[in-house]
Amino acid sequence: MSEISLSPGSPPTSEPVDSATGARLYEAYLQANVTYDPLAGGHVAAGEWAASKSDWGDAKLKSAFEMRLDAKDVGRGGEEATDDGGKDEGGAADNDATPKAPGGPPKAFPQDSLWYTGWFKMKQKSGSKKVNERQVALKFAPNADGTGHNVAGVGLNDFGRFKVVGTFFPLSETAGRMELYKWYTQMAAVAPKPKAVRKPKPKPAPRPLSPAGGGGAASGPRGPGGAPTLKRQPSGRAIKVPNKNFDASPTSKLSFEMSHMIKILESVKRLDYYQTFSVPVDAVALKLDDYHKIVTDPMDFSTLRARVMSGEVNTHPSFAYYMRLVFDNCRLYNKRPPDGRSPVLDACDKLGAKFEAEYEKFNRAAKAKEARAKEEEGRKIREEERRKQDEEGRKRQQAQGRGRADKQGRQRSDKGVKRSRDGGQSSNKRSRSGEASHPGSGGGGAGRQPAPPSSSQSAGMMRAMEDRMHEMAEMIRIQKEQLELVQRQAQANEAKLELSSMGMGGYGGGGPQPLALPPAPAPAYGGGGQQAMYHGQEIEEDEELTASQQDRLTRTINNLPKYRLSEVLRVIENDTGLDQVDDSMQIGVDELPNRTQVRLFDMLIRNPKATGGGRGA
Repeated sequence: MSEISLSPGSPPTSEPVDSATGARLYEAYLQANVTYDPLAGGHVAAGEWAASKSDWGDAKLKSAFEMRLDAKDVGRGGEEATDDGGKDEGGAADNDATPKAPGGPPKAFPQDSLWYTGWFKMKQKSGSKKVNERQVALKFAPNADGTGHNVAGVGLNDFGRFKVVGTFFPLSETAGRMELYKWYTQMAAVAPKPKAVRKPKPKPAPRPLSPAGGGGAASGPRGPGGAPTLKRQPSGRAIKVPNKNFDASPTSKLSFEMSHMIKILESVKRLDYYQTFSVPVDAVALKLDDYHKIVTDPMDFSTLRARVMSGEVNTHPSFAYYMRLVFDNCRLYNKRPPDGRSPVLDACDKLGAKFEAEYEKFNRAAKAKEARAKEEEGRKIREEERRKQDEEGRKRQQAQGRGRADKQGRQRSDKGVKRSRDGGQSSNKRSRSGEASHPGSGGGGAGRQPAPPSSSQSAGMMRAMEDRMHEMAEMIRIQKEQLELVQRQAQANEAKLELSSMGMGGYGGGGPQPLALPPAPAPAYGGGGQQAMYHGQEIEEDEELTASQQDRLTRTINNLPKYRLSEVLRVIENDTGLDQVDDSMQIGVDELPNRTQVRLFDMLIRNPKATGGGRGA
């Protein structure tokens, strides 16, 4: 025991790690419940070990171990556990062990002794291997916090000499919980095993080919040319099927919410230095006969984690209920003494406060995320409604543009047919007059041939055809301009609606503005047809205005002052018989009678000075 340096009042033992790199300086982490065995008359520390403290929470990475102090070894002195025969450097026996009480071995724990023994199991491919440990010396000293005892010791096993440090947390006079950190200071020399030499297997002698009909290879199947063929034998080796369902991270199957709860559980569990709340309370081993009478619904961190992983606990409110149940059970069973010092209740308050802080942080983040999701959903709904409105408005604009273009096209087509018919009649009259002035041979005109058209007639027909072609080209140009105007207006309306939705203005109270048709020159018709002219020349009242003239009249009316607009309304009332026509009514120029269109055109454009008219656009 002399080489074990341990003084009372030292700080509690912490995990041995490198302060610079954070690497662990130990090779095994052990955790056990210490109980008194009345049959053997000694104490037993039974638990599990893992390669590190972080691995200890995974059941797949843990193995069992046991350490005990039998009744025959309590109070026994002897040589210190060394590698050179069991004596220390001075050759004297160390009698630093606790003496045996007069009435038999003491039940109180902890006890310093050189004669702890034990074993631990190692997982191997072929199964688990049990490794015995002997002459384990353990020494205990109260720590500075007063919550337990620091532990230090040495020992031997099949791998060599090892050292342990740790903490013992008493739960009663005879029982408690102990955690140890273990590493090897000297490894045992192991002679290398000689390599096994494989002997070559003797090759089987070839079977002689028997004659046909005599069995053997000759009686089997034969290939081309009569040579016997060999039949492939199935292999007896088992086929390993890859496990595609393997998942290295069990928490990857959990929802985001429960994965966060597992992180909170692990952060709280790291503060449970003595594993008081991490495993179920063993009431039998700790001699707590009334525990299950008082605590009717026990709960611990490992049980809660298993329920979360199995899906039994799948919401964060239910997780919070079970976490608080762990601390409520502790406060229910353990009552704070008059002096106020209770290591168990102090740890309970500390871990409970840590959980509440982490859970409140999660709730705030979850509420903020939910608010952002609702806002994003509302924004998408508003965008979809605005898109539908824009699409409907665009379709209405396109339908109105197509209807206006079709109506004007039909009007121009009718006028062109009328002029072509008038020109054809004039040509026929001239042809008949030519035939009468040039009679052919034969009596009665029965065999007369039509006279060829003169040069002036041919020129007139050519001019009529050219006028018709110009008119068609003009119609095509106007329709293209109208289509472009409809597209530009639709884009402008869409931009105004977007600005209006962003609070930057829009249409205002008047709604979308009506489309204004572009100006177009009036085509001149030749070839003997009736000409539609303006700029000072007269147009009869039964004449129809061309599309360009209608457009010009529309722009002129739109630009009139209010006192001039009343004169236009009076003309419309007189000609159409409508009552109470005002400037709020939507009436297109092309919907008015022809004589009304001509009168307005004469009043506002041809002779504006006579009526005091305004200027056209």
